[in-house]
Amino acid sequence: MLFAVLACTTSTETVRITGEGRLHHVISGATWEDPDLLVRERVPVGSIAAAVAGSTLTFGDGESGLAVPRHEGETLEFTDELVLPEQVGIWDVTVDGRTIPVVTTWTEPLEDTPLYQQMLLWSGEWLAGMPSHAVTDDIEAAEDSIALATLRGMEALSETDGRSYGPFPRPKKKDNQAHVWLDFKRSACGEHRGAFMAFVEAQGVDAQWVLMSFREPSPDVLSMYETRHIAAVGREAKAWQHYNHVAVEVNGQVYDPSYALHATDWNAYEDDLFGRYCYGEVEKCKTPGGWCQQPRPEDTCVDNPSGFDTEDPVMAFDIRRGDNY
Repeated sequence: MLFAVLACTTSTETVRITGEGRLHHVISGATWEDPDLLVRERVPVGSIAAAVAGSTLTFGDGESGLAVPRHEGETLEFTDELVLPEQVGIWDVTVDGRTIPVVTTWTEPLEDTPLYQQMLLWSGEWLAGMPSHAVTDDIEAAEDSIALATLRGMEALSETDGRSYGPFPRPKKKDNQAHVWLDFKRSACGEHRGAFMAFVEAQGVDAQWVLMSFREPSPDVLSMYETRHIAAVGREAKAWQHYNHVAVEVNGQVYDPSYALHATDWNAYEDDLFGRYCYGEVEKCKTPGGWCQQPRPEDTCVDNPSGFDTEDPVMAFDIRRGDNY
């Protein structure tokens, strides 16, 4: 879960913001090749500050100011210190004529979660007004709400930010999948799952990826999948084919940001998404455009039966789980 930050300089005016619960984040470069900026105590004007909900922040040497919520809530006047509400959201904080948006998270992010400015802003919008972890009784239900709101938020980005699922010129060297997703508006399932994990783990919600991958293609075993007729995010509805796919689990429930799908568990998810499985070829499938991404002859495919048998010798794929980016 480690990520690299490239050194860069800026001449932008800054505001010093400190306090327990203050979070350091990264402003990603405009393109993959551009350097990133790590925002610590000194926050460039025009950037954001991030903090855990309920934190107490100090601006400069203890300046007075005004915090105006972008969502429903009270405007806060403060002197010396700003005590943030126990609530997820975005506050426009003005001190000495300078305004810095402050984004709050549900609780402390998980260790080594990559924190990107734009992703924190989107989460702050999607979860605005949600009570923090500290004042929540049903923690698991709140975590599930965060995960579902994130899934729907990512889906909406296909309209508001031109995001889509599909092949793209993936960089050979990368620090984490969430960063790639952020810098490339079209990306594959691995990048979508990395972004989803970063979104929810920035809120302190534990997630893991779940990967299905066919072991060895062969005319004798089922070696690829064909989804039901479904629209991927930002794409047309069709039957999608491939030999692997990855989604994300939170509290045992499955969230697939590539297809904006949610299921109560892996078996329900597998039954819902995959329409058929098909026998393969002797050679490995080259992508994009190889045999595993093309319609197969009808006599080489079988309908996906209800349930999933991990011991079926004809179903030649593995299921693996992990929590790295």
